[in-house]
Amino acid sequence: MTARLFLKELRRVLSRPRANSEVPAKKVGMLAALLKANHLSPRFMAVEVGARALETSPEPFHTLLDSFPGSRNLAFEVDESLCEKLNRNAKPGMEFHAKALGRAHEPRTFHGTAHPMCSSLYEPDERWADLFVGLDVMRKTHSGTLDVTTLERFARAQGIAAVDFIKIDIQGAELEFLEGAGAILDSVLCMVCEVEFVALYKGQPLYGDVDAFLRSRGFMLHKFLGLGGRAMKPIVINNDPNVVVQNMWGDALFVRDLREPERLTDEQLLKLAAYMEVYGSADVSHYLLAQYDSRRGTGLAEQLLRQLMPT
Repeated sequence: MTARLFLKELRRVLSRPRANSEVPAKKVGMLAALLKANHLSPRFMAVEVGARALETSPEPFHTLLDSFPGSRNLAFEVDESLCEKLNRNAKPGMEFHAKALGRAHEPRTFHGTAHPMCSSLYEPDERWADLFVGLDVMRKTHSGTLDVTTLERFARAQGIAAVDFIKIDIQGAELEFLEGAGAILDSVLCMVCEVEFVALYKGQPLYGDVDAFLRSRGFMLHKFLGLGGRAMKPIVINNDPNVVVQNMWGDALFVRDLREPERLTDEQLLKLAAYMEVYGSADVSHYLLAQYDSRRGTGLAEQLLRQLMPT
């Protein structure tokens, strides 16, 4: 096969429609309306670590702030000026804190990169940028010292006893953050955690390390919300440097072990059901509501089922 034919076939294969790992939830929001119609109004507490992406792309769980007044989302980003800007435009319940969260309360070296979103407590391994298209954004440009604290320490200072949900995107330092969460992690119902399958940063933990730690704390992988990666140089598929050939990273949704609903309180069942719905898993929401109904003698699961599968 000639090089031209090879490239043509490669483009054809890689441009085929792919199954989206995040199930579309065209009726997202129905569960919030159902709970409120039944006079149930839980207040949600979420933590978001690595908030820079919030400038352009709101997260699915942010809808719960609108649906349930009194809910809070604590977002963390090391850029103080960015946090000030985001706080000026924040919706009710959104708070931005210029802090770095990790394993311990300590000074750490922080590695700045060509694009700020790739900066990390871990030094980037630029050999990946040498080999793959579109990774020059991770090249190191500078380094400095950063004061790091833990979620457990921050929560104690703020009088926060429990967190329902965590979103983590901190470029290889996710496991360190989870280890520093301490007892707060026991209250978490589910989380979206960026994970890596190759070591883009020197010495960083990979997906298997994060998964093993979370399984030891009572979580299970529910699904991947998307996988990212790149093609090897010099190939650029369909003129798009972001086309995924080599899987490198992804967003993983972890939940409390669904085999053990008895470990959750009534309110936690409702909250986890709400989070599952906004991430396109209404089947899990139905299951959790059924557990709630069996305790309280209510009919929430049947009400949801009628909306999901009208006759």
